[in-house]
Amino acid sequence: METTTIQPTPAAIRQMGTGFWASKVLLTGVNFQLFTQLATHGSMSAKAIKNILGLKCSDRNLYVFFRLPNWIELFRT
Repeated sequence: METTTIQPTPAAIRQMGTGFWASKVLLTGVNFQLFTQLATHGSMSAKAIKNILGLKCSDRNLYVFFRLPNWIELFRT
């Protein structure tokens, strides 16, 4: 009986990795209660989000966090 080995493609490996990133970004937002705050207050500026959540990060860090889903999509194609 002959067995065959299925080799994952680079695209499949990349999709698995970026799926993990996306779930971590989502989970981080949940842990910080970001979505609860947005549902309560509506649209807010980055400064307002930082204040309400008590984040001690730079504006740049917050910008990168919110842009992460867009970067993940670039890696999926």
